[in-house]
Amino acid sequence: MNTSRKTDRSDRDWQVNGANYHVNHKYGFGVLDAAALVNTAMSSNWKTAAEQHKCREQEKIDNKEILPSGTFTSSIFSTGCYGKQDCVTKLEHVRIYISLKHPRRGSLRITLISPSGTKSILLAPRQKDVSSDGFYNWPFMTVFCWGEDPHGTWTIKVEDTLGFKFTFKKWTLRLYGTCEDNRELLPNESKICEAECKKGCPVSFSKKCEKCWHYCNCDTGSCVPACSDTQSTDYENKHCHQDLDELSNSSLESHDKKGKVEGKGEMSTFVKWLIIFIMLAVLVTSVMMMWLCKKSERFCWSKRKKKENVPIKKDVMYSRVAVTPEVNSSNLKELGNLQNPTLVT
Repeated sequence: MNTSRKTDRSDRDWQVNGANYHVNHKYGFGVLDAAALVNTAMSSNWKTAAEQHKCREQEKIDNKEILPSGTFTSSIFSTGCYGKQDCVTKLEHVRIYISLKHPRRGSLRITLISPSGTKSILLAPRQKDVSSDGFYNWPFMTVFCWGEDPHGTWTIKVEDTLGFKFTFKKWTLRLYGTCEDNRELLPNESKICEAECKKGCPVSFSKKCEKCWHYCNCDTGSCVPACSDTQSTDYENKHCHQDLDELSNSSLESHDKKGKVEGKGEMSTFVKWLIIFIMLAVLVTSVMMMWLCKKSERFCWSKRKKKENVPIKKDVMYSRVAVTPEVNSSNLKELGNLQNPTLVT
């Protein structure tokens, strides 16, 4: 970027960004000067870039319906995450995410305006894009802000070129660059902080000190370089407030810990009902298994004893028979008191 040269000077799209670079939607940063690039890289003053940081600003929800042929504008105030680990003071590129509904998104023109006034056309009208899907968290990127300080108000401008009605839902801003904190504090900023920053923030601190980098901590009534992670940041008024969600979460966590300590060694109601349910399930399963085994007769104890089937003859007539013993000499000898018996025939 430092060694590029402006080309086609007659083109009217050239603009100078906040870091004094010439940018153009057709030619970018201009033509590359290879000789100047090599000389700069071999110079003893050459310094490599610092580690890239990513600053994510809070999402802004608009949910606004735009009339046909109307233009929508929305703004986000950014500090570049100043005072935090992911701070960005020197931009490399900017990415925004947009969500909107539109019956023909090819008729839209979207422009991003940086705090330094640099305009980046993120989306130009496209005749062949007739999609009615709109955009949902759709990313757009620009490098026109290269070298600029992100601190300030970023504005997005959305306009329809064919007379369609659309709904703009939300957008968010992400800044990519390095954190080279060379900002100079105002000589009287400390005095203004002591005089105007009060506990509870009864007045807007930004109105009392428009060019101040510090924020007023409304919980303590003192100036701080940046709000802490547990505080919410009011960028417009430069106020820091204790985040209510953090307070509620911390109180809930402490309550849970206290309950765990007090209830240590006792079985919870849920565990008791779970044990009862498991025991009932085991009992029912056992009964069902026994019934199925009895039904299928797969085990010896479940088999029934079979009765022996004795064949019964049918259609047989029975009659009474008188049996007379045979009388002979051998039978008579056994009597002993009979001699010379006379056989009667």
